[in-house]
Amino acid sequence: MKKLFAEGLRGRKKSEEEEQANTLDRLVRDKEGVRKKLEEEEKEFILRKREYVSNLVHLEKQEIERREKELEQKKYELNEKKRLNQQVKDKFVEQMTLLEKKLEEVKIEHASVESEMEAEIHSLEDKLTEVVMSLNEKLEEIEPSAPEADRDISLYPDLAKISRINLERSQYRISVGSTGSSPQMSISSTVSASSATDKGETDG
Repeated sequence: MKKLFAEGLRGRKKSEEEEQANTLDRLVRDKEGVRKKLEEEEKEFILRKREYVSNLVHLEKQEIERREKELEQKKYELNEKKRLNQQVKDKFVEQMTLLEKKLEEVKIEHASVESEMEAEIHSLEDKLTEVVMSLNEKLEEIEPSAPEADRDISLYPDLAKISRINLERSQYRISVGSTGSSPQMSISSTVSASSATDKGETDG
């Protein structure tokens, strides 16, 4: 009986030891399985990360290429705009140069015309002075008698009238210089004024 009991106890211990051994082996196997799974997942993560990074690198390279193209296009557009703007400015400068040249030509032409008109006026003034002096000389040569002088006083100007004519000629020059009136009209006005003054003196 004791022998059977002892054998049964030994068998039970053996079974427990075997069970413990099996449990420990299972734990080691499970741990190894978890470690391998973790390593596999880490490897898979690294591969995925490399794939993602590779995709990002590819995308960023494409972005850089497109941005460089866009930058080159903008630079080209800027240079083209500068070229067109320079053409417009050059055109305006050319037009301004032509206008300045035309202005100088017009100034020269106007100065020439004005000089010719002034020369004509001086010639008319000299002719008028010449005729008046000739008339005065002839009157001095004739020396009419008193009745004839009374009769001809309204027909011929004396020295005072000649002085008045010279004064009116000076006023005429000032008028021409300020208003640019016609020489013929101004001379006619001077002669008419002299005639009216002479007539008034004769009537008096």
